Amino acid sequence: MEKIRFIYSISKEAVYLTQIDLVRIFEKALKELKEWIKTKNLSENSLKPQLVFACSLPVGMESTGEILEIPLTERVPIAFFIKEMNNVLPSGITILAAEYVDAEEESIRSRVYASIYEIQIVYDESKFINKNKSQIDEIKNWYICKMKEYMEQENILVVKKSESRMERIDIKKQILGYNFLIDGNLQVSVDDGIKYALKPEYIVKGYNEYIDQNMKCNIKRLKILYK
Repeated sequence: MEKIRFIYSISKEAVYLTQIDLVRIFEKALKELKEWIKTKNLSENSLKPQLVFACSLPVGMESTGEILEIPLTERVPIAFFIKEMNNVLPSGITILAAEYVDAEEESIRSRVYASIYEIQIVYDESKFINKNKSQIDEIKNWYICKMKEYMEQENILVVKKSESRMERIDIKKQILGYNFLIDGNLQVSVDDGIKYALKPEYIVKGYNEYIDQNMKCNIKRLKILYK
């Protein structure tokens, strides 16, 4: 038996799919291709293919680095697998790369320890009214500089709410690394394992508290890291 691991992207309307939706979509795609891609248990109508996702993606978020593992009963060419799967997957879900891995290898889910995200500030266009390019750039640079100040703090405290209580936690220790891209966007790697995971939304929440505003940010997952 073979196990294939592939990376896929989620964009457009597909960002609104839930994890349950994604399971059903990939199950349907594999069933449509069962004559060419034989998956373990797929020949038995009562059973479903074994799908192992690296980790779930929050609804509404784009990604270029989601990972899924599927056991196959026989090897098929990688290029063929990618082409045939992309032909039946809906718009917004695209397999980017794939590889065969040892079938006895520990599942990808248990090996994930972090994710890399890109955070883009969405500027309030009303602040740019009657401003020239230089003034607009100055406004944008202020927000970027404040983001840099915020990330450079020794402690980054944010309020975390649960059903039973509200507490202020330090998320700095869950930020594994970060850098700013040429366009000013923040690229950050955070804990994302089974036991410890930091939602990137908390970084945005803390930033807004730091500048005492309510700026929107687009968040995209770029890559899932595993051991």
